[in-house]
Amino acid sequence: MKRLKNIDRKNLIIFTLCLVLLGGGLFYLYGYKIALLIDQWKYQQYQADQDQRNSDEAATGTDTYGHPEADIAHAAYSCDGLYFYGDIGYLTKGALLDQSVASAYRNLPDTIHIIRYGEQIHQYEPTAGDFYERKARFSPIPFRENSKLLVSGKWSVNDELTVYLKMAEQGQVEFLRFLPNGQGRLEVEDECDFRSRYGNYFAPHIAWQRDTPLAIKEALVEYLKSGEGSNYTFVNDRRQIDETHHMGTFTGVNTHTGKSNQELAIVLTEKNSTGNHNERIVVVAYDQQHRKGYILYNEIFYNNKLLIKVYGSPNTLPEEAKSLAKFVHPTQQLIEVKIDSGASIYLYYVDEFDTMRRRMFWDAAEEDSRHFDSVIGSLSRPQGPLYSPSA
Repeated sequence: MKRLKNIDRKNLIIFTLCLVLLGGGLFYLYGYKIALLIDQWKYQQYQADQDQRNSDEAATGTDTYGHPEADIAHAAYSCDGLYFYGDIGYLTKGALLDQSVASAYRNLPDTIHIIRYGEQIHQYEPTAGDFYERKARFSPIPFRENSKLLVSGKWSVNDELTVYLKMAEQGQVEFLRFLPNGQGRLEVEDECDFRSRYGNYFAPHIAWQRDTPLAIKEALVEYLKSGEGSNYTFVNDRRQIDETHHMGTFTGVNTHTGKSNQELAIVLTEKNSTGNHNERIVVVAYDQQHRKGYILYNEIFYNNKLLIKVYGSPNTLPEEAKSLAKFVHPTQQLIEVKIDSGASIYLYYVDEFDTMRRRMFWDAAEEDSRHFDSVIGSLSRPQGPLYSPSA
């Protein structure tokens, strides 16, 4: 009997060892497939959870575009009205709701209306959610108070916008979508924020201010809000606009777009000056790597008024500045700053150092001995030295 027990115990041990060896062999041969199945199951669970979250977001309307107010649920605004602060905005077709107008809907272009800086748009049913939510719909024509209908007498000529909005009024299509910019942000602010951040500096009804690119606007507004810049404003006297402001290209071609950078040379004049009158020449360039503007050159002139002129061809340079011809190109323009004392200063860009150099010529007899250069302006050194013709 004792011998039988020993045999059974021995067989049990052998059987267990066989199972261990068999399991180890199977895991060695098929373990990676088992692990793969486990990973697939985990991924399916993750996808199911993600789909549920997306469904919940769509149901609750929390799916939003990028906007500073998007972190605050159903933000309350101090001002009515929505204003576009970007360069070009696109209002596109919403969803088709009534198949009876499917043919007319398909015949319309995807982009129904284009808006520009400072134009107002109107949200359909604003009480249903905030304007930065993806479900929000818009119209460039205002809605009647407490109504889903548009204000009469505001319609444009019988065009694609009119056709689409009439269908939207009748519930056959959604009102218009407003596309975000390339970074997924809506370039829209309520009236108070728009005026504080942009409108008080760049007026939508003045063409050159409206058409200044957003990146340049933002860099210049930042300067005008600074301790130094807050003492200055745009020139508003008998000087011609193109003599105190010029949109050009001073740093060359944007390698991302293949197009010339849109940049600004501008004269800023001192506010409420009495007696001595000071002005600044400021050049705002475009930093394509960070997609923003920056102050490339900034110089103050005491007791002077300024005019600017831009050259895009060496053949048009004044005789005194012919030696700068190699720095002049249609995509890298040279700036002449004329001072009311009669002198001129020439500003030209040096790509290697991302700077603007400044050259002044005296009379021809003294040109070689008295012209001078000063390297001014860069990302790390935006403020140029002071200049006085008497110095």
